[in-house]
Amino acid sequence: METLGTEISDIIREINKLLRHTRDLEYESSLRKIRRIYFALLEKITKQEIDSQTHEFKDAIKSLAIARSTIEEAIKDITKTADTINKLESAAKVIDKVAKVGVNLLAAH
Repeated sequence: METLGTEISDIIREINKLLRHTRDLEYESSLRKIRRIYFALLEKITKQEIDSQTHEFKDAIKSLAIARSTIEEAIKDITKTADTINKLESAAKVIDKVAKVGVNLLAAH
């Protein structure tokens, strides 16, 4: 069974892989900020019991899968990194609906 915490941990590992391939300083900066956001979401998620049957949970899992596939594409073709960053931001916003962090984590981005 999928858990949001496991999926977020996996996406953080994928972001780290992409960071190792990225040579653009702007992309690196954006990816590092997004990675910090995912760490914050992971911390919040691990402290909650989340019903995996909710639409929000299912939407979060789908968004993470989309983001993961774009990371894999960006590792193969670095020109796709901007799209990946957008997908990661979108997924973080969907996860935030589940985590209810209550802070606009992307405001600093």
